[in-house]
Amino acid sequence: MGKSKKPSMDEKAANEGDKLKHALLLEVLGRCEDWKNLTYAETHAGAGIYLASAQSPNKPHIANLFRLWSDADAEPAESDAGGRYFALLRRWWASERRINRYPGSILQSALYLKSRGVATEFRVTEADGDTCDRLTKAVKHCGIRPDFARFQEKIDWLTKNDPLVLLVDPLKFKEDYGTAREDEKPSSSRPAR
Repeated sequence: MGKSKKPSMDEKAANEGDKLKHALLLEVLGRCEDWKNLTYAETHAGAGIYLASAQSPNKPHIANLFRLWSDADAEPAESDAGGRYFALLRRWWASERRINRYPGSILQSALYLKSRGVATEFRVTEADGDTCDRLTKAVKHCGIRPDFARFQEKIDWLTKNDPLVLLVDPLKFKEDYGTAREDEKPSSSRPAR
């Protein structure tokens, strides 16, 4: 049996699910701006910054998002749905060296919370060594030190502080959680009424 190919961390960055997750995450963080402090915890923190050049020409998610963003006729207010995400990308892509790069959730959270002056402790895990190295480089300037570990081994550390925003983002659900036993699976039939 051959070795399974490790998925590219850049491959799915800025896809439909990613955009929705990041827009919703920034909406949640926008509701935390008045808190004196915050712990932001994330499992499967990823690479921090993703490269458009590493994406398939058939699925250029980052390039498509950049084009969509730059072609927008009007800029939404930050208080509008998706407005915080739009504004964060505006600030991110204001630097020409970042045009072909996309910030992941940990970096978006750090940039957003810093811009709002929210005192934040970051607790993030990444279990893939190469990805953790990329993440460490991407978030070093934000004072974040990712923990190279499987999140299951760090549950208490990830969740012990309040107030807490916890993002659980499993890339490999089966490997992280296993599969349900037959008797644990939800019934596909509805109970009689």
